[in-house]
Amino acid sequence: MPVHRQFCTMIVQTENGRYRLQQEFEKLQCCDLDKWIRVSEPPPFGLTLSNTEFQDDIRAALDSFKPDCVILDPWNAASRDDKHRDYVDTFEKLRNLLPGRE
Repeated sequence: MPVHRQFCTMIVQTENGRYRLQQEFEKLQCCDLDKWIRVSEPPPFGLTLSNTEFQDDIRAALDSFKPDCVILDPWNAASRDDKHRDYVDTFEKLRNLLPGRE
């Protein structure tokens, strides 16, 4: 699909360490993407959206990088169950973390 404009993307992921990420990104030869993409290291306790320390860390990263798009990988690391209530709760936690757009 065509990309109509450049945008910043932050990927908060729980599966790949620095070494694996470095290997995968080296294959892509994408050093010019440094200002457009950020990929987190796996958080030591997963995507603990209820944990205030984790929330503070995510907010600081969001404030610093100011992404246009935030990706959680994998979704089941944030939402522990596939029940409607758990999805609603997870979305509410995410809305509280992400800054509002003007």
